[in-house]
Amino acid sequence: MITSGYQVALLLSVLLAVAGLSWWVAPRVRTVEGFFMGQEPGYAPGVWTLTLSQVTTWIFARSLLNAALLGVFAGLHRLGDEEMMATLQRLLGTPAIFLLGLALIVSAASTLDSTLSSASKLAVVDMGMGRVDPNRGRLVMLLFMLGGLLLVYFGTRDLYAAVAVSGTASLFLTPVIIFCIWMNRRVAQWSFLVNFVFAVGGSVIYFLETSGYVNWIGGWTGVEHNYSKLLILTLFILGVGLISFWWGMQDE
Repeated sequence: MITSGYQVALLLSVLLAVAGLSWWVAPRVRTVEGFFMGQEPGYAPGVWTLTLSQVTTWIFARSLLNAALLGVFAGLHRLGDEEMMATLQRLLGTPAIFLLGLALIVSAASTLDSTLSSASKLAVVDMGMGRVDPNRGRLVMLLFMLGGLLLVYFGTRDLYAAVAVSGTASLFLTPVIIFCIWMNRRVAQWSFLVNFVFAVGGSVIYFLETSGYVNWIGGWTGVEHNYSKLLILTLFILGVGLISFWWGMQDE
């Protein structure tokens, strides 16, 4: 936990340095192809841009793995109903928690980057919501960020819950990867719709469960831990998605 003015100043300095360096090496995108597809005609990304992109990707992947391992470690050594961060600070000390906070910030920045760019392309290009223009894409990003900020005022400020909600929604992609990419099969449109509805619906249910608004899963199954509920939801969504895609496979 950050408790001193020096730690706050150091954290802000690191964030400003990363933001400034990223802005300096990033290409100035002005075309539709460059903003939405990352394809700037006649322009190739520089070595520093590619290097920082690879480093950020590696840090993000390692941070996810390390966060999972730290969660297991904290769960094995916590005292009573002690929170995870309190357990880790007791076991590892303040400097380690400070570094963990930096790693989480980098991971969150990487996740925001990919999420906002995908949301912008989906809304403006794929769904045709308005004129295809970089400024319209930036507006969509702003609206998505404001929408995410509003969720903070509806019962959850937990980073891990947010990751679980987004991960539950992304289960929609599992049958697509298996049937459409690996097996190269065509699938009926209703299969995609069923898969999407159950994946997004499952993420909404998990959000409501962890925020304390409902207790449907606990009432039906008897489990109370959030991750046990998440496991049940994950298996159910995957089962529905795989069955719907198998049932909706079209003859070649």
